[in-house]
Amino acid sequence: MTIVCFVSGSGTNYERIVQRDPDHSYVVFTNRPDCEGVNKARANNHIAIELSHLPYLKAARDRYGSMSVPRNCPERVRFEQDVWRLIEDRSEKAPDLICLAGYDQWLTDWTV
Repeated sequence: MTIVCFVSGSGTNYERIVQRDPDHSYVVFTNRPDCEGVNKARANNHIAIELSHLPYLKAARDRYGSMSVPRNCPERVRFEQDVWRLIEDRSEKAPDLICLAGYDQWLTDWTV
């Protein structure tokens, strides 16, 4: 089974998942490069993928205003599409399970 864990911080939720089921294949994605969660993934020899959401957020804020970015705006969708391209490129197979393990971003309808 391949499990993709989305993390944004310390990775403690990801750690608990791995402790419970250590024999699965894991891919860890973060929108916050160099967060502790991806360091833990690397220490476990799991695939770690990083892509900052900040350039996408800046483009959305420039377009809609800093407090009015719609959840399903094109910039958010583009970010998620880029995330999934990276995951597909680095993974051996499609994920069987996706865990939002402390991930701090809203998902658009494109992912959901």
